[in-house]
Amino acid sequence: MAVVALTVASPLVQAEPVGGPFVLTGPDGRTIADTDFRGQWMLIYFGYASCPDACPTDLQRMADVLEALGPLARRVQPIFITLDPKRDRPEVLTEHVKMFHPRLIGLSGSEAQIDEVARRYHVRFVRNAPDSGGFYTLDHSTNTYLMAPTGRFVEWYKAVLPVKVMAEAIQRWISKQR
Repeated sequence: MAVVALTVASPLVQAEPVGGPFVLTGPDGRTIADTDFRGQWMLIYFGYASCPDACPTDLQRMADVLEALGPLARRVQPIFITLDPKRDRPEVLTEHVKMFHPRLIGLSGSEAQIDEVARRYHVRFVRNAPDSGGFYTLDHSTNTYLMAPTGRFVEWYKAVLPVKVMAEAIQRWISKQR
């Protein structure tokens, strides 16, 4: 069935580890590390707050997945990591993520920090040149990453994956852990 290809990272991607340590800036300028979430599943998405299309759609999908998980959602920490730290300061991200889910955390950092965490998660992106008015966009991959409570990469989900299928996949992983 084609769903497997949509829910599981390919073996080629897994040849080099996905994920890894990060220390970024969260709400109220607090330092937040990946280790702060040990014991919880992490559902991580990379994008930027002024994204006109993919990011709002995918963040809403993440919120819908959490709703579909019901009580199991308490075991999952949703995280949005910006690829645009120049514009997406912590206060901007805090306001932005509130629109999608009350537990969604927005993380930013220096450009070097963001580039490094994106590299570790195999996120592809390009910061496009600004137009004459200074506005610019980013082209980026749109996968959502599931990380185990140990911080280990489990699998990624493509943006085209239906909410129900994604929620069922996450539910299976959480159920295996019990």
